[in-house]
Amino acid sequence: MEEQENEKNNLVNDRRSYSSRLGSTSYGSDSYEELLRGSVPCPTCRGKGNIPKEQEGELVALIPVRDKRLKPRRTCLYVGIAVFTCTVIFYSRCLYVGIAVFTCIVTAGLLFFFFSQRDVTIASNVSLLLPHNLTIDTAKKYVYFEVTYPFNISNLNYFPITLTQTSIAVQFNVKVINTTVSTFTLNVPMRSTRKFDVNVGITFSKDNGLAAMASRCNNPEPFFTQYVMIFLTTSTYSSLGHQEQTTVNTYPLVDCGNHTKEENLIFSPEYSSLIS
Repeated sequence: MEEQENEKNNLVNDRRSYSSRLGSTSYGSDSYEELLRGSVPCPTCRGKGNIPKEQEGELVALIPVRDKRLKPRRTCLYVGIAVFTCTVIFYSRCLYVGIAVFTCIVTAGLLFFFFSQRDVTIASNVSLLLPHNLTIDTAKKYVYFEVTYPFNISNLNYFPITLTQTSIAVQFNVKVINTTVSTFTLNVPMRSTRKFDVNVGITFSKDNGLAAMASRCNNPEPFFTQYVMIFLTTSTYSSLGHQEQTTVNTYPLVDCGNHTKEENLIFSPEYSSLIS
């Protein structure tokens, strides 16, 4: 037992003396090379051992599991910061993309709502048209007169339109007796209604097979001078750089008598029941 303890003490003393000699010698000096005698410090022994220089690149270092060098330092913090940064960037991009998509959808919806084509209509509530510039020639069996037909044009769009032309074909006894084309410019603002008049000329003669109307229009009784005619109206308007058309068919009474005055239009009961 005493011999073993003496050997341990001798080994401890030798290590201490060896360590003291290492501490007093620089790594780059010749004395250090002589002291190590072809050996190099062990990289995993914390400066307390050496290995042969020839085996420096061949030996495998074994590090204890509890060594501090194997413990990651602030890894969770760095990973958390990286994940948080990526999440913020991802959601910020998603937010920008969502805002951009929402803005595009809203803009497209508004453009579609305000610039989509809506109805443009023409209408007239006049039930009786009185003649002017009336000419009746019973000898030649010829009648010519003009009527002024008022219309209302309604623009339901959210942009203005321009009425440029109106064409009216007058049909009587399944015959088109006249076609009138009126060209003008009428600006109709958005969501509004404007009024316009069209002068229509009507002719009864042998050419259209209505020569018998000359004697009827010369009759003093309104019963013989008022007839239902069909007015086929087509209006052309421009909007947003292109042209469109709208049509309406109306069935007013047309008076061809030379006795008619607006204040004297009093119908008999029989005539009222006939036209009602």
